[in-house]
Amino acid sequence: MRKIFLLVLILQACSYSKPLEIEGFENQSFKNDRGGCEGKRMPALKILKQNRDIILTISENEILKTFGRYDYQMLDKKNEKFFVYFFEKGPQCENIRNQTTAEAMILHFNSIGLVKEVVFQKGGAGAM
Repeated sequence: MRKIFLLVLILQACSYSKPLEIEGFENQSFKNDRGGCEGKRMPALKILKQNRDIILTISENEILKTFGRYDYQMLDKKNEKFFVYFFEKGPQCENIRNQTTAEAMILHFNSIGLVKEVVFQKGGAGAM
């Protein structure tokens, strides 16, 4: 029984992930501005574009701790997925399913949950 308890503790310790640290990025204001509807995410756009390489190969858990819950998610073939984060107010603020041309960051995850591509574009993942 003691061995099982120790194994559980070790697994929990290994699964801990901390938020990604990006110089100049204010993650709390980013997290609090769902859909980019309050305009609080716009200052982060330039910082995130400059640090795109730091985001690559980061786990899904670290992304959620850093950026908060995605504005929406899309599932792709072979268990891959996309997280979409908007930076500015647009039609997505009325209904997240509305088509939009708002500036967005799209994170493409591979099948094991690591970021394999970071795309900045106008519109969500449907515009890719």
